[in-house]
Amino acid sequence: MFRATFLQRFVLAGTLLAVAVAKNSGSSDQEDAMFSSVSIPIQHSFQTGSDAEFRERGFLSFKSLSQGRGSYRQTVDLSTDDSNLLKELALEGGLYRARVPTQLLSLQYSDDIGYVSSYVKACSLLESNMSDDITIHADQSGHVLGISILPSRGTCTKSSEEILAMEVLFFNTTVSLSLTVSGPVPETQAYLDKLEEEKMQKTANGQDNRSFFAKY
Repeated sequence: MFRATFLQRFVLAGTLLAVAVAKNSGSSDQEDAMFSSVSIPIQHSFQTGSDAEFRERGFLSFKSLSQGRGSYRQTVDLSTDDSNLLKELALEGGLYRARVPTQLLSLQYSDDIGYVSSYVKACSLLESNMSDDITIHADQSGHVLGISILPSRGTCTKSSEEILAMEVLFFNTTVSLSLTVSGPVPETQAYLDKLEEEKMQKTANGQDNRSFFAKY
């Protein structure tokens, strides 16, 4: 139930944003306008196990599908129950998990949508005062290959009493987008053409290209 509602809201928001930008850009630039702003929902879980429930956390937004910094908007406040669950995870040495859909540019999602996920120690996130750095890794077509989460502190040194006394209100998140870059493709045909040209030049100059045994 949550998944359908959350994704419907995301699709509607993305559609309205694309239409608004397209109107301002003119009909000839509608296709480019559709990709001038990218948003992707992020979910998180305070539970363990393969059947853990993921809930809405917010949106990651980028001005364009290019490498660089983005922004984070938290759409659901952390409740008292969320705070307690996160603290329990920290005390047990458990993991906080987050996930995003596998497509940046899609405006249509089905119930069997794929996700990529990442995790960090719950205690390190708490001791970072909920400050984390999220990086979305994608290819040039907008396919999300992975997500990484890095708390501002990677250590867990606080006592149980200190953890229980911490206030957990909201995330302080920085966001970035990292795109894969295609490597250079070897120009095999050009190299073969060059070898053939050199061979023809040697033949034209009267050089004997036979092997030693062929000559004698």
